Amino acid sequence: MSTVLGSLLFAAACFVYLRYASNLSSLYVDERLRHARPLGLIWSVSFFGSILLFIVSLSGLGWSRWSGILVNAGAFLCALSTFGAMCGRYGCT
Repeated sequence: MSTVLGSLLFAAACFVYLRYASNLSSLYVDERLRHARPLGLIWSVSFFGSILLFIVSLSGLGWSRWSGILVNAGAFLCALSTFGAMCGRYGCT
């Protein structure tokens, strides 16, 4: 179960990163400003949810354990990349 939820979080986190954070040109600035609250919610759920599901995946058995760990670690890294790209080296002000 954590693998399926982790896959959804991974897809959401990668979408937000690739769409809004990887290219900080002025192309999506209006869209980022209009949808700031939902994007923040998606980011928070993917960041904290991937940590929680990573911990849950540690108690799994067999291939589902390893796939859950891999998918949730990927979702966490995508969310962390979004945070770093949007806020910079010293965090958001």
